[in-house]
Amino acid sequence: MPKDKIGIGTVCSITLNGVLLKHGIPTNSRFGGLLELSDKKPVRFVEIIMYDGTSIDPLEIFIRSGMTNYMGAITTGNGRIGASFREFPAESREAVEQIAEKLARVGLGGLMAIGKPGQNLLGIPVSEGRVGAIVIGGLNPVSILEENGVRAYSRALGGLIDFCRLFRYEEMETRISDYF
Repeated sequence: MPKDKIGIGTVCSITLNGVLLKHGIPTNSRFGGLLELSDKKPVRFVEIIMYDGTSIDPLEIFIRSGMTNYMGAITTGNGRIGASFREFPAESREAVEQIAEKLARVGLGGLMAIGKPGQNLLGIPVSEGRVGAIVIGGLNPVSILEENGVRAYSRALGGLIDFCRLFRYEEMETRISDYF
């Protein structure tokens, strides 16, 4: 990290794919999009970019373009956040729910919604024998900077770090004060 910059690491939503694969559940990441929230509930995707049509993370594009409203989402429950749409085999739905609960208990609760086998999820068609899922994008916290006029360089899948080195954002002030 350059001396004149501050680094912020977030957990990429692709982590869920790895955890599910470790449990024998293959996951297909279909697209990244801008998810509209109302009263803290997902309503619809207002923009999408298919993963097979880009080499850039869609959330990076939405953040840099000023299209997010993450501050609104976390303060009032109404806004637009980055999210992705995944599919996995229908027979693994119950296992995915259990895994998602365990992940949430350790602070990795990025799974926002799980659909029903073969049924649309927020108007997005799902393949036969599959279940749709909405996963919150890991770069969303970076959008707060952009929304407040602070230019941020973000890079999805930018590197790996030992999980033990991560800490909750609430600890940031205390940790920074240790350096001053």
